[in-house]
Amino acid sequence: MLPDKLETILDVVGDLDSYLKKLLCIEENTPESAIFNIGYDFLEGAAPVIGNGIQNVKIRNLKKGLKELNYVVADIGVTLNELQEKFIQEKALPLILKNMMQEEQEEKIKILVNGLESIINDSMYEEDSLFEFYDVVNSLRKKEIARLLELYSKEIQNQETYNIGNFQFDGTSLEYIDNKLVQLGLRKVYVINAGTLGAESQVTAFTDFGKGFIKFFRNRKINE
Repeated sequence: MLPDKLETILDVVGDLDSYLKKLLCIEENTPESAIFNIGYDFLEGAAPVIGNGIQNVKIRNLKKGLKELNYVVADIGVTLNELQEKFIQEKALPLILKNMMQEEQEEKIKILVNGLESIINDSMYEEDSLFEFYDVVNSLRKKEIARLLELYSKEIQNQETYNIGNFQFDGTSLEYIDNKLVQLGLRKVYVINAGTLGAESQVTAFTDFGKGFIKFFRNRKINE
């Protein structure tokens, strides 16, 4: 079964079992569905029986993600009003569950879950902003997130922790990643005019959206 604290809050999604089966592409009244019904703790070992490689990845992500979600739920120290509960029920949790099951890089699961903690603790109940943040994080590989944090540490002089790992960047890779960060709206190119006789130069810096993005997905317990 799911951990008690998490099972209680995830009940807001509705029929959680049916919802997760839909995400895993498991049809009702099939042997795979029967195995799923045995319980959450059985999922990982049953992965090869339930389905194909894609489903196995989703099940692994589900197990890891639900564990991380339970840590967040266990530490919730605020009381949610009715509108906040509805937002988490209908918007936040379904979005997080869907994205963590579709994520190809397991290290990013914790980052996806961090968003729920920011929603609750920072009272961020704005649907458009939530979907924008998750759209962008889904577009980034862990190496690109590491580059984003490297730039943030240098320019903002504040190290937000993600536990994403360390990477080496060559010139070609760096150019591609830096351009991608601009395209996603995390950074912006500024043209500096040195005067009538001077040549123009370009610098990049974080946008307000980029700064908010990093703070939204950070490991709060380490940084606060």
